Amino acid sequence: MPRRVRLLLPRMSLHLIQRGNNRSVCFYNDEGYQFYLEHLAHQAQKHGCAVHAWCLRCRPHF
Repeated sequence: MPRRVRLLLPRMSLHLIQRGNNRSVCFYNDEGYQFYLEHLAHQAQKHGCAVHAWCLRCRPHF
């Protein structure tokens, strides 16, 4: 089933989620987290987007 179309309103916040394929792990080490956050900040600034909060979930420890 396809995702519903997002309603984009000027100056309105969005809640976005990024997941790995089949909800697999996206980050395996601190360098991966840092790389992602640096690019998130760069792209947010480039596109005039304010990031108010983020949560990078840790990989499960077995």
